[in-house]
Parts: sequence; C-alpha cells; structure tokens
Amino acid sequence: MNQRRLSLKKGGGRLTAAFAVVVLLLATTCADIAGQQLGAGRVLLDKAGHAIATGNYQAAVKILRQAADAVPGWVAVHQKLAIAYQYLRDEYNACEQYKWLSLYSMGYDPDDTSGLPETVLLVAACEAKTAWLVNKSRLEHGLSVLQLEPRLSVVARKHCEEMRDLNYWSHYSPTPGRRDVLERFKSAYRFRPRTIAENLARRWGSRYCLTLRNMERTHNDLMNSPHHRENILHPKLRRLGVGIAVNANGDYWLGEIMANFGPEHGDE
Repeated sequence: MNQRRLSLKKGGGRLTAAFAVVVLLLATTCADIAGQQLGAGRVLLDKAGHAIATGNYQAAVKILRQAADAVPGWVAVHQKLAIAYQYLRDEYNACEQYKWLSLYSMGYDPDDTSGLPETVLLVAACEAKTAWLVNKSRLEHGLSVLQLEPRLSVVARKHCEEMRDLNYWSHYSPTPGRRDVLERFKSAYRFRPRTIAENLARRWGSRYCLTLRNMERTHNDLMNSPHHRENILHPKLRRLGVGIAVNANGDYWLGEIMANFGPEHGDE
C-alpha cells in the first residue's frame, strides 16, 4: 500500500515535470511570437511617424492599420491614427480613435463596448469631440496636433469627479497632495512635465446638458476666454488630456490638460 502510494507519487512527479516543460516551451514560444509582433509593430509605428512628419497622412493611416493588426490594443497606434485622421480633417475616424483612447483611460476594453452603460459611451464620445475641437482650432491657427494622452485624461477626469462629488468649482483641490494640476499629475505618475496647463468648464441647466452640441458651445466659450485660448493654442505643448464628469441631471464638468512631458519622454 505504501509502495503503491510511493509509485504514484513518482509517476505524478514525472508527469508534472513533463507538463512543466511543455508549459515552459509554450510560454517561451508565445513570448517569442509576442516579441516578434511588437518588433514588427515598432517598425511600422516608426514608418507611420515619418509619414506624418512629412505630411503623407494617407500613407500613415495605411501603415498604422497594419500595425493595429500586428499588435492589437496598442495605445501608441491609436494615438498616431487619431493624429493622422485629424490632419486629414476626417472627424468621424479621428473621433473613433479619440473615443478608443478615452475608454482605455477609463479602464474599459475599447475593442468590446457591448454592455457598457450609455452614460459611459456618451462621456467617451463627448471627450472625443472635445479633443477633435481642440486640435481643429490648433490646425486653423497653424499649430501642430496634440496627441491624446490617457494619463492626462485620467488626471483631468478625476479632478472633475472630485469637483462634482465635493460640490466645489476650482483649479485648486481641497485634497492634500492634489492641490493643483501639477501636484495631481505628479502624485499619479511620479514625474514632472516640462509644461502643464489646465482648462476647466462647467454647464448645467433644466435640460440634460451633456451633448455633442454642447461640447462645441463649451469649446467656443473657452476659445473666447483669453487665458483658456492661450492654453489651447500654446505652441510648445504636445499632449492633451480630456476628462468629463456628469451627474444624474446631465450637468457636466469638463477638464482639459495640455502638457509637454520633455525630451526624456519623447516631447520636443
């Protein structure tokens, strides 16, 4: 009886060891494939970046679509696609990419939106519309397109949610360590951008206010305010974050953060 148990243990050990080898080989193979895919994706991303820099936006879109197939869910590809479509003045496709990035910054799977609450999808669409409008204004003034940056969107959205939940309206938070936009960013991501600026807007009324049309109205309001306009049209900024909080009545709080992370983070 004891010998049989010992034999079973030995046999189990051999099977376990063999299974572990198979798993290790499979894992190594998967890692190799993933590495090859990422390497191919990086080559395509570099080519697309060159195409954008030289004004060949249609070619950039084609290359980036290949990169998206090679490395699904790669944020950098969607960021570059949004930029290329923005330069092409293709609002629908640019906003689709901005919406993907917005949902990603909320922690959702942007490639599977089935079952998401309508409010989440509306917030994502309104954030995307705002990104489109900011970059549209920059292009109209001969400036470069800002890359939508999920990290900035997270910071902007959290501040809007805090203003909604704590019932205050200010660039300055009552929460220690989150007093201003720089503190809020540094507390989340542990580095200091070279430049960072923040715009805030709010709209409320007797009707549900969170609509795409009201995003246009809010953008126009910001562009008609000298300080906010200066932030939107700052020539040395490279990245944009957009965050929106909404309540049950449809009143909304909107935050825009524009930044230059500095050369160590890829910004000129």
